[in-house]
Amino acid sequence: MENNNSQLHDYMISHTNEMTDEWLSSRDTAGSLMYSPDAPEEVVNRLREQNGLTVVAVSKVFLDSENVFNEYIENWASEVGKDRANSSVPIFEVIHHVKVFRDIYWKQVKNYFLEHQKDAHLEEIFHWSSRVNSAFDTIIEKFSEHYYRATLDMLVSQQALIQELSSPVIPISDDIGVLPLIGDIDTRRAKIILESTLNQCIQKQVKHLFIDLSGVIIIDTMVAQQIFQVIAALRIVGVKTTLSGLRPEVAQIATQLGVNFKDVDIQNNLARALRKLGFNHS
Repeated sequence: MENNNSQLHDYMISHTNEMTDEWLSSRDTAGSLMYSPDAPEEVVNRLREQNGLTVVAVSKVFLDSENVFNEYIENWASEVGKDRANSSVPIFEVIHHVKVFRDIYWKQVKNYFLEHQKDAHLEEIFHWSSRVNSAFDTIIEKFSEHYYRATLDMLVSQQALIQELSSPVIPISDDIGVLPLIGDIDTRRAKIILESTLNQCIQKQVKHLFIDLSGVIIIDTMVAQQIFQVIAALRIVGVKTTLSGLRPEVAQIATQLGVNFKDVDIQNNLARALRKLGFNHS
């Protein structure tokens, strides 16, 4: 049986291109561009290369230990999962094509058995069937895991970018900037504002930052504390801050919540704050 396992492994590897061609020819126009017959040549080449890795990974079940097989599957799932997620290919399409290739791969295993009936035994083909199906089940499971992780990473990055873009430091002179805050500010967004504002002020060499709150309707204790942390952190790096546009109802609620405005430069509105500084917009 060991000899047949080795021969079957080599047989499957030697038929990689044939199986890949058959798989690629099964594509139709109903799916995404990646699995379309009209996909660009570079995409087809990538599919061909990745499918070759699929054959290598699955065929490991005939030779190596479970640990070696799992390592190959993990590497395959990581590469393909990230690639499909970054290409916005629906996960159901990928799983469909894995199932299509499973049938193609299994057909090739049966071809080996038909060509080597004298040497192979029936119990071996049952064993191979179990191993191949288990291997493809593992592939689907691991791929789904890595696809989910890659998608989640992209969503987190996109959310962070959106949050950062929602709190831009706008330079209005060489060393003066304005941070207009608009909409609801929850604890998560407040933390992002803290990190983003520090980085932007350092990058843009801002020495005096005006934080305008006229577009903020609601503020709670946690958010107020985060804003004051921004002010404290900016002070440490040498940036002076001025709060403007604090709506009366927001100020009243903040006072009731015990928010301390001591040592904070506060102006009624941004225009007045800038005039007080002597900034003239030309």
